[in-house]
Amino acid sequence: MPKISVAKGLWRTIASTGLLVLLPVGAAVHANTSDAIGSAIQPSAAQASASASTTAPSDKDAQTRAVETLRWQLSDFFTAEDSGPVRVRMPGEPPLSAPGEASVQLELRRLPARLKDCSAPQLSLNAARSDRHTPGLKRLQLLCANGQQHIISVRMKRYAWRLSTPQPLASGTPLAPARLTPVLTPLGKLRGNGFESAAALSGFEVRRRLRAGEVITRNSVRAIPLVNFGDTVTYQVSGTGFSMQRSARALEAGGLDERIRIELAPGDWVRARVIGPRRVAP
Repeated sequence: MPKISVAKGLWRTIASTGLLVLLPVGAAVHANTSDAIGSAIQPSAAQASASASTTAPSDKDAQTRAVETLRWQLSDFFTAEDSGPVRVRMPGEPPLSAPGEASVQLELRRLPARLKDCSAPQLSLNAARSDRHTPGLKRLQLLCANGQQHIISVRMKRYAWRLSTPQPLASGTPLAPARLTPVLTPLGKLRGNGFESAAALSGFEVRRRLRAGEVITRNSVRAIPLVNFGDTVTYQVSGTGFSMQRSARALEAGGLDERIRIELAPGDWVRARVIGPRRVAP
């Protein structure tokens, strides 16, 4: 096979490959060297196919982009000034963990067919905008630029901070701030509004036994009795320029601001409001 001599210190370009090489003095290159180098730097058919699959958009990539677009659309659609952040869970994703702040969470029941073909999606709801933010099941229409229309179902949940007890509490236990801790609570499952601040529970005690972690509601607490049945109480009546006090007997127990029956004289009773320990007023 013929050999091609190379001049001393000469840079030589192998045209078929575009590869620039420096050959040492006296070196020789076989005529088929360019073919060998060319085959070495050219990817195989399998490599070319693999490379193309990582750069060319696939159906999976298109679906992922479409899902993220829909997620953003839903978050924007349901955001209200007073709702805080909106988090969206798509089908197949794990349940959303409790977020670190009060929020609205959406759970999409199923994805529309061929969502990846839906460009410039727009959501619409046959209700006033204020109705969007009511928790519960929502049915929305998804309109695509190419004329596709889909009906999607989402469930909205609202979360807010409410006070709970980290340890079990027996009936009659005063609700001191040290016994309370805030937890992020789904409001839809809460019977009653609950309490947001420890100050709102000042002067209250547990009405029934509370489990550890249970959210405290109006039904689970009562005012600490400041007056017990049979107590002798001070009935205080005040007005413009005068103040009068007299003794009475409590016919009921009651906590702060509760109204109870008191007996001023045998057979003469009235209702009065508890204003302090053994003190009542009209």
